Amino acid sequence: TCYSLLDSTIRVEQLVAFAKKYDYKSIAICDHNVMHGYMLFRNLCEKEGIHPVFGLEVDVVYEDRVSSFLVYAKNDIGYGSLIALSSYVNVHGPISYNEFVKYSFFHNDFLSALCALSKYLEC
Repeated sequence: TCYSLLDSTIRVEQLVAFAKKYDYKSIAICDHNVMHGYMLFRNLCEKEGIHPVFGLEVDVVYEDRVSSFLVYAKNDIGYGSLIALSSYVNVHGPISYNEFVKYSFFHNDFLSALCALSKYLEC
C-alpha cells in the first residue's frame, strides 16, 4: 500500500473498494518493513465483509545480499510476530538470515504462526 514508501501508491480505501466491487472474499496487504495501515485495513475489511490477511515484506541479508521475505500471519500469534519483526527491523535495519532463524527459535511459535515466502524459505 502507500505505507510502503516509494514502493506503492495504492491507498487502503482503494484496495478494499476494489475488492468489494469484484466480490473478493479475502485480500492481503504486505507493506515493506512497516505495519502502519493495518488497523484501517482491518476495520474497512470488516465493514465490507472481507477477510483481511496481514503480511510484511522484510529485508533479510542472505549470502551477503539483501533479499525480501514476504511473511504472512496465519493466526493471532503470527500477527503478534509480525509486530515484533517489524519493530526489530525498524530499530536494527535488515536482519541477517541467521538472526531471522535464531529470532524464530527464541520467540514461541514464531514460524509456526507465520508463512514466509522467498527464494530461501517456503510455508
